Amino acid sequence: MHSTPAEARTNSIVDDGHEARINWVVACGERYWPDGRGELVAALPQQPTSWTASRRCEMVELPLWAVEAGVGAPAALLVDRAAIASGDGPAFDRCNWFAAAFMFLTGAQEGEASENSYSGAVGDTDPRLFERAWVNRYMLLLRKLAARHASRPEHELFGAIPKSEIDLTHDVDAVRKTLEIRLKQSAFFGFNAARSALKGEWRSARQKAMHGIRFFTTTPSYQTIEPMRRMEAEAGLRSTFHVYGGPPGLRRLSPLRMLLDPGYDAGSTDLRDQWRGLLEGGWQIGVHPSFQSSSDPERIGREREAVERACGRPVTRCRQHWLRFTWADTWRAQSRAGLQLDTTLGFNDRPAFRNGAALCFRPWDAEAGAARPIHALPMVFMDSHFYDYRSIAASERKTAMRYWIDELRAVGGIGSVNWHPHTLSEDYGWKEGFRDLLDLIS
Repeated sequence: MHSTPAEARTNSIVDDGHEARINWVVACGERYWPDGRGELVAALPQQPTSWTASRRCEMVELPLWAVEAGVGAPAALLVDRAAIASGDGPAFDRCNWFAAAFMFLTGAQEGEASENSYSGAVGDTDPRLFERAWVNRYMLLLRKLAARHASRPEHELFGAIPKSEIDLTHDVDAVRKTLEIRLKQSAFFGFNAARSALKGEWRSARQKAMHGIRFFTTTPSYQTIEPMRRMEAEAGLRSTFHVYGGPPGLRRLSPLRMLLDPGYDAGSTDLRDQWRGLLEGGWQIGVHPSFQSSSDPERIGREREAVERACGRPVTRCRQHWLRFTWADTWRAQSRAGLQLDTTLGFNDRPAFRNGAALCFRPWDAEAGAARPIHALPMVFMDSHFYDYRSIAASERKTAMRYWIDELRAVGGIGSVNWHPHTLSEDYGWKEGFRDLLDLIS
């Protein structure tokens, strides 16, 4: 049986706040040890290692009894090197799995990332972090460790591995085609055409350029919320629509807000009826805070209240527009604005488990040394990852989405996915991809 001296855990947590961090990690993984059994996990002996990330990772090979928690052959888990104590013997026996989980969950791999959510902005973060729900796999391993230390069967102590949950969501960025949408998206198509041309992909460049021209010159309907609702109902699913609550139209005032923020009025009569119809049918409404709001609790609060007035019910969940986010400020601002659940944690340009986790957790507040009063649920992928940012055939998109959903299911995790309603319009033609997503979920 794997074991380390019991005093190792005691020595590692004296007067330095590690006890609180251990308990926080256990709380983050509570779906894996129901009925208060997390105490058995928190009591596990552990190696006295650093809790400060080195930002350098390595794969730690697992013993035969733990291979179900790992990936590859031989089965292994990605770990920040700082969570591995120095010394002789297998790295597995020297690894502090609580410290490893803490480093990934808190985004320590990203360092001083700027206020955006593009994967290229997170410096030299090991890209392997984004490919798997590593922290969930640590939780599966900790279940096994606790059972071995108690000399009892794992299923007897903790029950079955939890079933995965997929949180289906939609960011309502557009309900009609405006001039700023034409300019913004046409420019994006032009950029992609130029990028293809630089690679010598002339056919692709021409197709993207022509798409940009068609996008700018045509005016299809963006009234796609009702068709989306019907498709979900047929699949037996319900989702959350995140609604913009900022000033509409010319009331956005600044050129930046005019270009980047949605321009509709959430409280207009036609939209108010749609929100309330969704709620009556079992869907949820959240707020989609504006581009420059990610560290501004007053602005987020005003926009939340505007959406509440429009739908007639309390709004407690959100996703920041453009996924604008900082680890230090965004969750603080949202919780001060009265929100309880955020699904911003993800990337604009690629699918990812951004903090190596598929968990609904209360983020760590480094200043307070405790959990924040808000829950975070990572966004694993959204529609544009498989259309705008990757040149893949339609037949490959479902396979690409399946990879991330399969990982969620393999670890019994929970994650959010995002599909924008206006992409069901003729402008985009992403309706078939949405059908594939519903098929994968249901």
